[in-house]
Amino acid sequence: MTAGAFTPESVGNIYVQGHEDQMLVQEFSHIVTVPTDPQSGQPSGQRAHKPFRFTVALNKAVPLLYNALASGEMLPKVELKWYR
Repeated sequence: MTAGAFTPESVGNIYVQGHEDQMLVQEFSHIVTVPTDPQSGQPSGQRAHKPFRFTVALNKAVPLLYNALASGEMLPKVELKWYR
Protein backbone atom coordinates (compact mmCIF):
# COMPACT_ATOMS: atom_id res chain seq x y z
CA MET A 1 0.00 0.00 0.00
CA THR A 2 2.82 2.42 0.78
CA ALA A 3 5.11 1.42 -2.10
CA GLY A 4 6.66 4.61 -3.44
CA ALA A 5 4.61 6.75 -1.06
CA PHE A 6 7.53 8.89 0.03
CA THR A 7 9.32 9.63 -3.23
CA PRO A 8 10.22 13.12 -4.51
CA GLU A 9 7.38 12.86 -7.05
CA SER A 10 4.87 12.07 -4.30
CA VAL A 11 5.84 14.44 -1.47
CA GLY A 12 8.15 17.04 -2.97
CA ASN A 13 10.67 18.82 -0.75
CA ILE A 14 10.17 16.72 2.41
CA TYR A 15 11.55 13.59 0.73
CA VAL A 16 14.12 11.62 2.78
CA GLN A 17 16.32 9.15 0.92
CA GLY A 18 16.03 5.59 2.20
CA HIS A 19 12.39 5.94 3.29
CA GLU A 20 10.70 5.73 -0.13
CA ASP A 21 8.15 3.05 0.89
CA GLN A 22 7.21 4.67 4.20
CA MET A 23 4.97 7.52 5.30
CA LEU A 24 6.40 10.42 7.29
CA VAL A 25 4.30 11.01 10.41
CA GLN A 26 4.25 14.73 11.11
CA GLU A 27 2.25 14.56 14.33
CA PHE A 28 0.75 11.92 16.59
CA SER A 29 -1.20 11.72 19.83
CA HIS A 30 -2.04 8.86 22.15
CA ILE A 31 -3.34 8.97 25.71
CA VAL A 32 -3.26 6.21 28.31
CA THR A 33 -5.31 6.73 31.45
CA VAL A 34 -4.92 4.81 34.71
CA PRO A 35 -7.73 5.16 37.26
CA THR A 36 -6.36 5.90 40.72
CA ASP A 37 -7.81 5.86 44.18
CA PRO A 38 -8.07 9.47 45.39
CA GLN A 39 -7.25 8.47 48.97
CA SER A 40 -4.14 6.35 48.40
CA GLY A 41 -3.07 7.40 44.92
CA GLN A 42 -2.73 3.72 44.03
CA PRO A 43 -4.04 2.35 40.72
CA SER A 44 -7.67 1.25 41.10
CA GLY A 45 -8.46 -0.20 37.70
CA GLN A 46 -7.15 -1.20 34.32
CA ARG A 47 -5.41 1.30 32.10
CA ALA A 48 -7.37 2.50 29.09
CA HIS A 49 -5.81 3.37 25.76
CA LYS A 50 -7.41 6.21 23.82
CA PRO A 51 -7.19 6.30 20.01
CA PHE A 52 -3.78 6.60 18.39
CA ARG A 53 -4.05 9.52 15.97
CA PHE A 54 -1.50 10.58 13.42
CA THR A 55 -1.04 13.16 10.69
CA VAL A 56 1.00 12.39 7.58
CA ALA A 57 2.14 14.40 4.60
CA LEU A 58 -0.27 13.97 1.71
CA ASN A 59 1.16 11.33 -0.61
CA LYS A 60 -0.04 8.69 -3.03
CA ALA A 61 -0.67 6.12 -0.27
CA VAL A 62 -3.15 8.31 1.64
CA PRO A 63 -6.15 7.59 -0.66
CA LEU A 64 -5.42 3.85 -0.41
CA LEU A 65 -5.23 4.05 3.37
CA TYR A 66 -8.44 6.08 3.48
CA ASN A 67 -10.26 3.55 1.27
CA ALA A 68 -9.12 0.74 3.57
CA LEU A 69 -10.42 2.67 6.57
CA ALA A 70 -13.74 3.56 4.92
CA SER A 71 -14.40 -0.02 3.78
CA GLY A 72 -13.49 -1.62 7.10
CA GLU A 73 -10.56 -3.49 5.57
CA MET A 74 -8.42 -5.28 8.12
CA LEU A 75 -4.76 -4.41 7.55
CA PRO A 76 -2.62 -7.50 8.20
CA LYS A 77 0.28 -5.43 9.52
CA VAL A 78 0.86 -1.81 10.49
CA GLU A 79 4.43 -1.08 11.53
CA LEU A 80 5.67 2.10 13.19
CA LYS A 81 9.38 2.84 12.93
CA TRP A 82 10.85 5.67 14.96
CA TYR A 83 13.87 7.48 13.61
CA ARG A 84 15.41 10.94 13.56
